[in-house]
Amino acid sequence: MEAASGSGTYSGCNPKCEWTEVGELDALKVDLAGLGFKKEELKVLVDTSRKLTISGERALRDGQWRRFRRSFQLPKRCNIQDLQANFDQEILYVVLPKPVGARDGQPTNEMKQSGSVPKALSKRRRLILTAVAAIVLVAGLGAFAAYKLTHS
Repeated sequence: MEAASGSGTYSGCNPKCEWTEVGELDALKVDLAGLGFKKEELKVLVDTSRKLTISGERALRDGQWRRFRRSFQLPKRCNIQDLQANFDQEILYVVLPKPVGARDGQPTNEMKQSGSVPKALSKRRRLILTAVAAIVLVAGLGAFAAYKLTHS
């Protein structure tokens, strides 16, 4: 699909998009392989009606441009405040953690299951769990030290 404009000619593209549900996360994988997009040429937006819009626009040559725009209605169970986007090796991952009450691991009909999410997500979860464990340990040691000081 091409459209002429005062500033050049636009060529549309339609990247493959797949929803994935992995435990505590819903993820959208947008395959931009071979289309030449860079991170700074992509936009990921969520509006107040929970509509996710992903778009990209880049210059080709001689006043020609390539662009795309895809929109998805997000389910109510997705936590849009914690939405994260990661562009890695020509694939855009949009990750939506589920609220605590929705983390039962049961498949839903709202999104298709396929693929996986980047390894960085499991690293983030491990980091958070390690930080929580460290806080609990320090609090416990502090309480023990206070007990010893008052009972010596």
